[in-house]
Amino acid sequence: MNVPSGWDRPYHLKAEGEFDGVYVRVSGTTRKADRNMIKELMFEGSNRYFDKMICPELEISENSIQNLCDTLYHKALENSKSQFEKDAVTPITKQDLLSWGILTQSNNHIVPTNAYALLTGHPALPNRIQCALFKGTDTTEVIDMKDYSGPIYEQIDFAYKFVLRNIRLHASFESLERKETYEIPVYAIRELIVNSIAHRSYIDRNSIKIAIFDDRLEVTSPGKLVMGQTIEKMKQGNSNIRNEATAYALRYLKYIENWGRGIPRIIKSIEECGLKPPVFIGGETELKVIIYRNNVFYKPNKKIGFKVNEPNGPNEPDIIQLIKINPKITQIELANQLNLSHSTIKRILNRLQQQEIVIRKGSNRNGYWAVKE
Repeated sequence: MNVPSGWDRPYHLKAEGEFDGVYVRVSGTTRKADRNMIKELMFEGSNRYFDKMICPELEISENSIQNLCDTLYHKALENSKSQFEKDAVTPITKQDLLSWGILTQSNNHIVPTNAYALLTGHPALPNRIQCALFKGTDTTEVIDMKDYSGPIYEQIDFAYKFVLRNIRLHASFESLERKETYEIPVYAIRELIVNSIAHRSYIDRNSIKIAIFDDRLEVTSPGKLVMGQTIEKMKQGNSNIRNEATAYALRYLKYIENWGRGIPRIIKSIEECGLKPPVFIGGETELKVIIYRNNVFYKPNKKIGFKVNEPNGPNEPDIIQLIKINPKITQIELANQLNLSHSTIKRILNRLQQQEIVIRKGSNRNGYWAVKE
């Protein structure tokens, strides 16, 4: 049976009922739609946005509305890249929140929508980003794992920092000036995370998943592509907005620049770095984007090296400096002084030894560290 696409969705087999009779195509096979999928299809069929629906579990006041306006305003200033951009940022008002769909009117009262819950991190609409660093190319051994919840703009910032501190940062010299660049373009990383927040399904309560392997970065966002969108159209710059109120807020906060430009710019930035083209997989129930890492074996100048940034700035130079001060310092002492985990210190020291920047002499108990100059 061939059922043409249309807006009066979801279609169902009359004999099986409005819910049990809904089927969808997933990876070339026909299967029954689950409740989340049916709800998603109903919103598409009625041309509504889930993030603009009233959030009944959330209570607000004039003070809480003003607090949100102030918070978003200061965040927009923080995200501005220049004084010119800062000067262009105008304070948000309650009327702005109403026009965007973050607030709405019901029975002569102003009430919050799901977008309000997303921007305040209210548990009425639970969502999170799960980040993990794995050893090797599969999920067998976990090195580090973090879950980020709260306001969606905080999730973006925390997830972005997690990725940056777990990929390579290498240095080169151009015209006698030191230049440091990440192995994956930072624009591509940030844009992928923003896209996953802006375009995911919030009906589906699964988390966004960010996984870092030795050879790749994967970002998986829950929910099928919206009606009319395909992976090929997306790569060409076609933008179909799933969460309109949320998108307006993210644009004000300067996470989104122009509709539809994100994915083409991701592809271009990766191409310019000489990396493999990104891979887009799925779209029926979730969307996974894979960016391959630069796995060329770096053997940089020992005085430069590459580093993995950690919270508050600690990296290889900090460890090297502490070793110079106290050659008998232990891994536990390094971890405590730099506010890092023991496993992170061990991983960085192993890398420094592989690069022959740091050498271990003697036994584990009675030995000491030496830095090769």
